[in-house]
Order: sequence, then structure tokens, then C-alpha cells
Amino acid sequence: MVNPDPLLPHRKNLRLPEFDYSQPGAYYVTIVTQDRKTLFGQVVDGEMVLNDIGKMVKEVIDQIPEHYPGINVELFVVMPNHIHILFHLSDVLADPRVCHRDQAKSGQPQGVDPTKEQLSLLEIVH
Repeated sequence: MVNPDPLLPHRKNLRLPEFDYSQPGAYYVTIVTQDRKTLFGQVVDGEMVLNDIGKMVKEVIDQIPEHYPGINVELFVVMPNHIHILFHLSDVLADPRVCHRDQAKSGQPQGVDPTKEQLSLLEIVH
């Protein structure tokens, strides 16, 4: 693939095409904003200061284990234009087809497609 902007570094896809990303284990994920725009806040005196969008992202990441039983966020950091997250997928995942407490309260579906038998990293990041 040709890099559309020669000033930006070309990133190699590190995903393994044959790997099953629903396997239990630890997964380190970096998510970068489109065009590397500074959307989440700024670094002031060496410390990250989240703006409203950054605070929302932090809140959503904090809630992942509530919506996806068996998925732990071991640690994460929100930076001005990217996020680093260390997930741990348990080998005893709750059935994603089960209605969770949040869904009963809000009426909104939680989790993934009810036809899925097992969560994958893709569904969690999505």
C-alpha cells in the first residue's frame, strides 16, 4: 500500500491474519485519532489534562468491564491524540447473549451481537 502522505510514517499492520483474537490473554491496543488530531486534551507541565472529550473516553473505557463481563482493562492512558489500553480477556467469559443489568435498566442492548458465541478484541474495541 502506498503511503498517502509521505510526511507521515507508514505503519505496518501488526495483526496476525490467522490469529483468533477471542482467545484468552492480554492484548495491548493503541487507538489513534483520525489525522492524529489532538482531540482528547493536552499535556501541561508534563501532565495530561483531559478535555470533555478525553473525559468521556476515559469514562467509556472505565465502563468496559460492566458491559463486557470477563473483559478487564488492566490499565490505560489517554493522550492528546491517541489511547493505549491493556485488555485482559478471561477464559471464563460471560455469555454475551445474556441480558445484563444495565440493559434491563436502560432498555438498550449491551455487549455484542447476540448471535456471537464469544467476544473478540474487535468487538470490545468497537
